[in-house]
Amino acid sequence: MNYRKINNITGLIIFVIAAFTYISTAESTASLWDCSEFITSADKLEVGHAPGAPLFMMIGHLFAMFAAPVDVAYMINIFSALCSAFTILFLFWSITHLTRRFVDNTLVIMASGAVGALVYTFSDTFWFSAVEGEVYAASSLITALVFWAILKWEEQADTRYANRWLILIAYITGLSIGVHLLNLLVVPTIVFVYYFKKYKVSRMGIIKTSLVSFFLLALLIWGIIPQMPNVASWFELMFVNSFGLPVNSGLLFFVVALMAALAYLVYYTAKEGKATMNAVMLGLSFCLLGFGSYAMIVIRSSADTPMNQNRPDNIFSLMSYLNREQYGSRPLITGPYYSDANDYEVVNKDRYIRLGNKYVKKGMTQEIEYRRKIVFPRMWSPKPDHVNVYRTYVDGKKPAFIDNLSFFFDYQLGFMYWRYFMWNFVGRQNDMQATLYDRTSGNWISGIKFIDEARLGPMDDLPEYLAKNKGNNKYYFLPLILGLLGLFHQLKKDKKGFTVLTLLFFFTGMAIVIYLNQTPNEPRERDYAYAASFYAYAIWAGMGVACIAGFLSKYLKAKIAAPVALLLGLPAPIIMAEQNWDDHDRSGRYIATDFGYNYLSSCDRNAILYTFGDNDTFPLWYNQEVEGVRTDIKVANSMYLVSDWYYMQMMKRTYDAPPFVTTATPEKIIGETRGYIPVSAQRQYADAKQSLNQVFSDRDEFKVRGSNGKMINIFRSKELILPVNKQEIIDKGLARDTAAIIPYFAINVGDGIMKNKLAALDILVNNFPNRPIYYGTTGDDDFHMGMRRNMRMEGLAYRLVPEITDHSPVNVDKTFDLLVNKFRYRGLNDESVYFDETSRRMIMYYKYAFFNLITAFKSAGNKERMKQLMEKYHQTMPEMQVISSYPSLQRTVNPVIDAYFVAELNDYGVSLAERAISEYQKEFNYYVRLGNSQKLLYKDALNASFYGLRNLETILKINSQDALLVRSGELTKYMESFLNTHK
Repeated sequence: MNYRKINNITGLIIFVIAAFTYISTAESTASLWDCSEFITSADKLEVGHAPGAPLFMMIGHLFAMFAAPVDVAYMINIFSALCSAFTILFLFWSITHLTRRFVDNTLVIMASGAVGALVYTFSDTFWFSAVEGEVYAASSLITALVFWAILKWEEQADTRYANRWLILIAYITGLSIGVHLLNLLVVPTIVFVYYFKKYKVSRMGIIKTSLVSFFLLALLIWGIIPQMPNVASWFELMFVNSFGLPVNSGLLFFVVALMAALAYLVYYTAKEGKATMNAVMLGLSFCLLGFGSYAMIVIRSSADTPMNQNRPDNIFSLMSYLNREQYGSRPLITGPYYSDANDYEVVNKDRYIRLGNKYVKKGMTQEIEYRRKIVFPRMWSPKPDHVNVYRTYVDGKKPAFIDNLSFFFDYQLGFMYWRYFMWNFVGRQNDMQATLYDRTSGNWISGIKFIDEARLGPMDDLPEYLAKNKGNNKYYFLPLILGLLGLFHQLKKDKKGFTVLTLLFFFTGMAIVIYLNQTPNEPRERDYAYAASFYAYAIWAGMGVACIAGFLSKYLKAKIAAPVALLLGLPAPIIMAEQNWDDHDRSGRYIATDFGYNYLSSCDRNAILYTFGDNDTFPLWYNQEVEGVRTDIKVANSMYLVSDWYYMQMMKRTYDAPPFVTTATPEKIIGETRGYIPVSAQRQYADAKQSLNQVFSDRDEFKVRGSNGKMINIFRSKELILPVNKQEIIDKGLARDTAAIIPYFAINVGDGIMKNKLAALDILVNNFPNRPIYYGTTGDDDFHMGMRRNMRMEGLAYRLVPEITDHSPVNVDKTFDLLVNKFRYRGLNDESVYFDETSRRMIMYYKYAFFNLITAFKSAGNKERMKQLMEKYHQTMPEMQVISSYPSLQRTVNPVIDAYFVAELNDYGVSLAERAISEYQKEFNYYVRLGNSQKLLYKDALNASFYGLRNLETILKINSQDALLVRSGELTKYMESFLNTHK
């Protein structure tokens, strides 16, 4: 059998292994974070968040077409699984290609490809993205395909039609923009492959090639992507505003003219025999053709889909969308220290916005010019939570450049890159979100006890939340060692190949770290951004087998050395598969979909529901858009309401949900208009409706002159009064106790409000009480505008009611019915189902709903319903599995123990109390074994455990659990003595 056939067959076997792994562990439905949004946008071809992923949408839609609504999410997850499996296939072929350059033994080449590909198959970061409906799996496939394609070109570079591979690469690069920009970072690697194949290597050649690669990368990122739409906008403005033609006519003219110009240049260069220029023109043409997938965004936005983020239905809003203007920018080359970040000037630049069939200068782009700048700013963010970390890092001193560099190497490179790298090739402590200097969460471990204990403290007899965390994975350095062997072996045998692979490793890893310039306290782990870097290292891991074979061949025959090398290399991916399977198997997990379903079920018909973050918004959109659940509810994300496009979307009907009645009209809020309304407290109280009318009035009598000399709208009081029509409330049956109805809502707008709170005020004044208004459980008091005391819990949401709810914070009848009879809890109490830290946080919202209702029943002495409720809790809720820290024992376990006893479910209560005491004991033992420096870090946690145990003792005493009380009392005395000694 010839080499090519062996290579293809072995690659297909590896593909099947990868495909089986990812399909069998794919999440059963939509996942948390952006996945629900991406699945929704793919299913209905709607416009997701900037900068969009039109190619992902279109291919995902193809998969969704073959599924019933309830299976759409799973099918798109399968799309990701297949993309990931094909990534592994191209990885295998890339490894065998590169290894064949310095190895002539077919078995060694195949073994290297198989081990390297399987190491990446079972790696932590790649496997995570492989089983969910997100863009990163498709992005990885494009990266792998482009890298494989340039290797195929290298193989055929001296043949007549070799340039077809370069044209293919240009087209795929253009397409990749419609998935994720990370793929562009392969460009420098491609340029160097071309250079090494076509030119004699020299120092000046390396310098020139580096400059060319950087130029091409800059051309794509800062040239073609933002500037092509910018040029198109000139034509659009002229055609629409000057010639009076329809919106997008100028854009259409530009596209046709550009296509005609490129076609002519391709024809002309071919006719004149200019082969190089012809190849360049063809490459540019195909790259722009791939970039043309963004036409889908404009087309679907023009269709006014229910999800239409940023409304990019014209070239001006598309530019803002592509440039991710809503997320702001980060300094890269020059910028301030955090201590100077408030010393700046704001440069306002007008921006055109579509109003009807014209473009008007109603928008404004703000650019910040810092007065003091340093080179390579790393400690730059002025946000208070970031500043606190920076100050701790420099011990409260003024930052110096050495501190800046130290932060870069220690935090941005060490903590936010190398830690992730070690997760993938050495091992991972657990799946908990890490913070700098924390030794119990999110670190890398190896499984070699003395190494891990020297860094992180005790490794045995750990508390259950550490010991049983499924994210605890140990690889014993095996994949890392394989990679290092392969790295040095390639450096010795193939310096050109080593340079190419090093460039891929650097640009898809450390270069991204430099570009992102990350701040402290990220909301989630960001390892997915560096998956391509780990892809490059997996190639070296495969070459490690070739290194072992080369070493063994000095002492053994080649026929024996090759299989022995394979046997020595295989334990690395086998251990990774065994260790990682339980925390990457998402089959049977429905947490995101059920959470969205239950949230929507908490609301009455035609409700308005305010949400506050990704995980309490996107699953709701998914339920409504894909599965058709409760489409009568208008879900309003409070963070999006700060944007004019979202405010205007709320004024439109969505499926069965009527539009909001508003005082605002589009021209009153477009662009930056009324982006912030200050307060000039001329009155103690003011009528809310009258104040709102004045705020939206264009009459100067309701305005004051601002510091910039312009007339601005204001509120004339911090306290607004919205009268409540008692009879109307009674007629609509909205009050349980008519005597408790308040005469008015007291609304506090503080010193001023942004557009999102202005929208909330507008919606309240014009829609209550005709439509129920709910707030999500994650909301902040600032957005409530002083009305938190007027909210009553119903299921997972808080309903605005015309009462003071201090003494009746829960609608007990409705919440009981929801929790016991209507909510979905699929798989929550199944210990075989994996719930990561984010999922465990979502489960806590269920627990809080149970706790609030338990408290209400306990206060009312309703033991019968309490018993029913606690039976349901026991059947559906995980008890100890969701604990992620020991302060949460007191908050989430002690109340359950108390409720079990009060409900006379003593067996449940005793069992859980025994486990809780055992955990308090293990936590204490763990603390005692820490070194003195580490004890200081965890002293607060031990104090929390101590007070949690004291609280549990009180519960046991009240419920006459003498045997347990004796056991807990002994531990309490020991802990108290220890704490007093180590103050």
